[in-house]
Amino acid sequence: MYEMLFTPAKIGRMWLKNRIVRAPNTTLYASPKDGTVTQLLLDHYAVEAAGGCGLCMVEASSVDVNSRLQYGEPTLDSDYALGGLWNLAEVIKMNGAKAGIQLIHAGRQCLVQEKTPVAPSPRQDGYFRVQPRALTVEEIERIITPFADAVDRAMRAGFDCIEYHGAHGYLPAEFLSREANHRTDDWGGSLENRARFSLEIVRRTREKVGSDFPLIYRFSAEDYVEDGVTLEESIQFAKWLEEAGVDALDVSAGTGEVWEHTVAPTHFPYGNLVHLAEAVKKEVTIPVIAVGAINEPAQAEAILASGKADFVALCRAITADPDWPKKAAAGRADEIRPCIRCNDCLDTILPGTPMRCRVNFLEGRESMYQLKRARERKKVVVAGGGAAGMEAARTAFYRGHDVTLVEKGETLGGLLIPACVIPTKEDLNKLFQWYVREMERLPIRVLTETEATPELVAELGADALIVATGHGDTAAKPRGLAGLDHPHVVTAMDLLAERAPVRDSLVIGGGFMGCDIAQHIAGTGARVTLLTRYDREHVGGTVGFFTRNSLFELLDRMSVTIRAGIAYREVTDEGVLITNED
Repeated sequence: MYEMLFTPAKIGRMWLKNRIVRAPNTTLYASPKDGTVTQLLLDHYAVEAAGGCGLCMVEASSVDVNSRLQYGEPTLDSDYALGGLWNLAEVIKMNGAKAGIQLIHAGRQCLVQEKTPVAPSPRQDGYFRVQPRALTVEEIERIITPFADAVDRAMRAGFDCIEYHGAHGYLPAEFLSREANHRTDDWGGSLENRARFSLEIVRRTREKVGSDFPLIYRFSAEDYVEDGVTLEESIQFAKWLEEAGVDALDVSAGTGEVWEHTVAPTHFPYGNLVHLAEAVKKEVTIPVIAVGAINEPAQAEAILASGKADFVALCRAITADPDWPKKAAAGRADEIRPCIRCNDCLDTILPGTPMRCRVNFLEGRESMYQLKRARERKKVVVAGGGAAGMEAARTAFYRGHDVTLVEKGETLGGLLIPACVIPTKEDLNKLFQWYVREMERLPIRVLTETEATPELVAELGADALIVATGHGDTAAKPRGLAGLDHPHVVTAMDLLAERAPVRDSLVIGGGFMGCDIAQHIAGTGARVTLLTRYDREHVGGTVGFFTRNSLFELLDRMSVTIRAGIAYREVTDEGVLITNED
């Protein structure tokens, strides 16, 4: 069905069984103390590799003690880490994938605050906002060597390849960017000089490990910031990388200032970066890897079949369902649990805590919560057919129980149904449809328009009852606001459930729900103004950072007016009484 996707292909001298790369993403599952491999990290990559990808790329790993992005990322900075790295490479290969590992120097985008971050020039970036100091020429030379040493260490640990992280605003990308690099010596100025750092790393590596070990280079083909790297510059850079000895190019985009391009949220198009890979592929002869919101097998196959790339890299899609490759290969694409691009996987690591996934509960808990068969088969009744109820029913079934799902409403879905009405929630609708298909596919008895009364539960002979009836209408009423009993006042759920007409509106509250409702109203063509007591920078404060980063642009594009710093007191027949505005 997906002929190109599952055709073997080579990167350098390394054969891959298919063209699916499990893209590297930070988990913070390594030791926060010294970056050594933990059992949690081994468990995670064992599951990912067993899912059927051709190449499983371990997340960004520091090349020296001063290069770390966060505590909990793996390290390649000394032979002390070799034993754990050997186990990590081995567990990936034992589970059927080639093992790769990504190398990083965070540069100015460093969240480890033990030392002042370093950069080509003493310029803060627009996200991390930490003041770096400029590297001396001697320090630049000293940093290049640990990259080569780290590659040698990865090779000795049994990895099949490495990937340099030269994208997303980290140190190699900083040297390449006119925005970050204001040097006037041999390491700055012209594109050739700005590329020197990255190219010298590759050359020094080749001197260290020889010509056979596969080297992959990830770079941002477009930075999407003022004075950042452009596609034209990237194409020339890609040619130089090929000449220097790189075996494949992993084409991404963005910096820490514009994460929405790197990890597209739900209101971005699928495959938002594939055109960049296509442009690079036209100018080089080595394989090109496409990345960026590649969620479905048919989409991946189309990218490959049209010649836009040689490989596809999947990150969040495989986090959501590690068996994505196996299911696609078996013609069971409709069983793949979809990523909803909520970016919780990124928001959870931002404060330095381990990664979690909103749709894959077992992520990061692979050993803790193994779905083992129960010792005794029981009759289980689940009350409530929303997302929680359907997930509980699936889990109980996979543990070997006889399951009945009881839903009071006409259809399954619960609060997923009104949530999917919002125009930017297409991904959530895919999750809803997946759950419904799972209930149809699995031998789970489903009773709709049925209340889970004590009598029914007893009649079904339940040994266990799981209550998953949710919270009903989740919209909170604004505190201290009078006049909410006016007939023209409706709740968010009234609109989403079509219990009230959509018309020109004032939305009170600038959190997650307020922003979603504003999008819903604006999507119908009605005018909408969003009112919030807080200042503008706190609008969408309950929205995860990696989605919120582009929220204002989205609301502006939908012509949503935002009035921040409003002290509102009462709803009247004419509108809302405002007592002051900053």
